[in-house]
Amino acid sequence: MCRLRSLLLVLLLLARVGIAADTTGLYDETMTVTARDDKARAEDIRRALTEVLGRVIAPEDVQAKPAAALLAHATDYVDQYEYRSGETAEGRTVGGRLEVRFDRERVDQALARAGIAVWGDKRPELLVWLTVMDGATSRFIGAEDGGALTAALQQAATRRRLPVILPLLDLTDQANLNAADLDAVNLGRIRGAVWRYETDVALIGTLIPAGDFQWESRWRFVGPGQTAEWTLEALGSEAALNAAVDAAYSRLVRLYAPTGRGATTLEIRVEGIGSMSEGEICGNYLRGLPAVVRAEWAGADATAVSWRLQIRGSAQSFHQMLADSRGLRPASSPGSGGGEVYRWAP
Repeated sequence: MCRLRSLLLVLLLLARVGIAADTTGLYDETMTVTARDDKARAEDIRRALTEVLGRVIAPEDVQAKPAAALLAHATDYVDQYEYRSGETAEGRTVGGRLEVRFDRERVDQALARAGIAVWGDKRPELLVWLTVMDGATSRFIGAEDGGALTAALQQAATRRRLPVILPLLDLTDQANLNAADLDAVNLGRIRGAVWRYETDVALIGTLIPAGDFQWESRWRFVGPGQTAEWTLEALGSEAALNAAVDAAYSRLVRLYAPTGRGATTLEIRVEGIGSMSEGEICGNYLRGLPAVVRAEWAGADATAVSWRLQIRGSAQSFHQMLADSRGLRPASSPGSGGGEVYRWAP
């Protein structure tokens, strides 16, 4: 029965109306252009590489001198480019689009030499729990909703290549989380509602009408081991959601691609794994966690499986993050055999 319920949940989640951005093509960009001469092409390629960097490194790194030096020679990193469509005037083609593909290996090597961390293709889904205020009442925006808000969210997510999902807002969601939980910042309830969607990260926003199609908004980012909150002044829906997604991206890239060249090796023991297949799932989960460079099976006994991890950052910060992750819980007793002990609880 438990497996049947799990299968039904998976089918429901797959059937939801998603607005996930495609995380492939991180190093491809299409630009609208007005001219096709050499000078204009160099500038358009520089703009294209700026967009690419804006979805693989932290925003503050895009503004730093090493990235500026890379952008100054953007044409050196082009793998291929092609112009599309456009209008013909006086015997020559003007305008249209420029499609550019950058050499990923060369770009990443240049960033690595500069000590800039790169966020790759493996990205967690960001659950966006959005509330719209209407006087004294509030309304959640779910997976079945359409219109300007979901279109603006789609556009913002696509630009940053963030996979974004909306909640189903079914009876389970209604039982797991309500407006009072959000107002009171009940992190236990919030994290539980987020974990239902097999992700550890969420962006929770409240939009308040401010007249003339403007919104004031309050936002909260929830991730493993951290939370953050901020407010935005009156903006149009597209600008408000763009700003919110950008702020979430800034936190996600620092979480999943922390700076620093060095790596720390540590070992953890995980209880509650009942089969080889569960162990494989646990290993994949560990490899997808923020800051994890490598996760290798290190052994097993009658009570737990041991994993040897290479992580970026400090061991203390990593264990704090694990305490707020959906797949692992700190064990009630330290156990025997060395290493921190956790219980597998997917």
